[in-house]
Amino acid sequence: LSYPELGLLEAGLVVQAIARSADGQWLQVTHPAFAQTGWLHAPLTQVFGDPSQLPIEGDDTLPQSETEQFVPAIWQSEANPGHVLFKGEIRDEQDRPVNGYSILLDNGTWSVLSHPTGASRHYPDIFDGKWDVIIDNETDAAGWWTMTVVRYDCPDFEQGFNAQCKQFTPLSETKVVKVVHPDDNIIEANWTCLDHCGDGVYAKPFRKPADDVDDNLLLYAEDRALKSVPTSPAFEHPAMRTLYDSLPETFDGLKNYLAEQRPVLQADGQTLIVPSPTGPAWQLDLESGEVEEQTAAPTIEQVTPEALLPTIDDGVIRQRLAETTAWALSHDGQKITYARQFGSPLQQDIYIYNVETQTDTLIGPINGYLVTELRWTADDALLVIGANNPKLPSGGAIFTMQPEANTLPELLRESDTAYLVDVLPEAGGRPSIVGGTIAPEINEQEMEVSPDELDLANFRGRNQLLLIFAPDTTDPAYRQQRAWLDEQQDELDKRDLLVYHFFETDPGYVGQKLIPTEAGQTALEKFGIESDQFGLILIDKNGVITLQTDQPTPPTDLFDLIDQTPLNEQESPEN
Repeated sequence: LSYPELGLLEAGLVVQAIARSADGQWLQVTHPAFAQTGWLHAPLTQVFGDPSQLPIEGDDTLPQSETEQFVPAIWQSEANPGHVLFKGEIRDEQDRPVNGYSILLDNGTWSVLSHPTGASRHYPDIFDGKWDVIIDNETDAAGWWTMTVVRYDCPDFEQGFNAQCKQFTPLSETKVVKVVHPDDNIIEANWTCLDHCGDGVYAKPFRKPADDVDDNLLLYAEDRALKSVPTSPAFEHPAMRTLYDSLPETFDGLKNYLAEQRPVLQADGQTLIVPSPTGPAWQLDLESGEVEEQTAAPTIEQVTPEALLPTIDDGVIRQRLAETTAWALSHDGQKITYARQFGSPLQQDIYIYNVETQTDTLIGPINGYLVTELRWTADDALLVIGANNPKLPSGGAIFTMQPEANTLPELLRESDTAYLVDVLPEAGGRPSIVGGTIAPEINEQEMEVSPDELDLANFRGRNQLLLIFAPDTTDPAYRQQRAWLDEQQDELDKRDLLVYHFFETDPGYVGQKLIPTEAGQTALEKFGIESDQFGLILIDKNGVITLQTDQPTPPTDLFDLIDQTPLNEQESPEN
């Protein structure tokens, strides 16, 4: 501001407003103790009366507020008996996290800047778009605070972040909040960015470098673009380079190749037999890197997954293992992990079956990939998951998951040009880590829906439509709804009921086909489903919404409603 600062007013002082700026953001005030009139920023005051009735004073030199780059979104407070926590998130109008902007907190005697939203090398563990400030002394923190979105302008940010930096650019209207101990000790202030959202200190957040992959955890996933080195020197042998450089460049081609020419790990856990479609097989020593041509049948006993599988009386589990794309037995022989498809082939849940207790536990989802390999680490403390991405040529990824209920996968390595052949245990792991292999016919059908299949108007007169919305595939309400519907497929077919599954953060699906995440987000916006909300919409054959709810609905209730709906024009007796 070009006007000089006249002084600091005590909280609770009552002054008279005699004029306002054209935008109403500033009030001209007077008081018997003042030597002259001055201007107060209106959001910092409690106004009695209607300030719009005040005369507009001043000229173009008066402080005027420009159009804000950031505006408040959802604000709320919570009780906390301990420290005071200011926190929040900045997102753009497309609900994408915005990184690189700070929040200025000021209580009149002390001010502090939050670390810019998103992670930096100074604070690498912050989520995208998030910010927070913790004040340990809740007594000192009680009272009124102002909040403003600013851009941190102190030099040498790469060398360090200074929370007391006084060089910053305000980018929002200043808002006032009150901390009341202990009822309102947590203040959540979220903001929406309207313009220039990528102009912060950084737009792309810092990412920790990937940890080195343990020996033989990933057998062969070479990224040609980045030229990353395979985990065993054996794959640098000229014969292996020639073999793998000739692998098919398509997902289906690679899967068919591996179904016929899959490398076989021997019982010693370090010898690999690699078949060649055009010549002899090769014997690789994964530790020493030695490669020998295999002129005769292998003399080393091979690991046979089925032979190591314990006797299971549970017919349901045996059927699931027969249908899965991948499964693996733990070292102690008591746990079997497997992937189970639910919808599109690229929508799979990871389960663990306990042989002793005969219980089945849902671990978590792998979405957007086809699980082709499952392995346990040497201590059975971690699952290693190999997956392929058919949307990218020969693309693959390696995930890890904790073998516990309700966990999410951690991405270990991914490449759009990775030849994901196999994943193996850590060096020294026992050879009892075995798993089933994928059948070549798994991916013969189209993976992704066509635009016509997403135009719901095309189904008018032909199908009832059930639209299910959820934040992601782990949402409890969604899980309940899906479990109910899975048991009623015949009844769904009888009523021509087509079920669409839309997610905010995961790919959706209809039938056996994948719905891109972007299409799911569009559907959520079209039907007014709030973020993090479950939703269910039933549409009859005339295109009329007959039910909309935010709670899981038993299939019997849905069927009763469908059966009571008048026949559409095509089904009427006259036709």
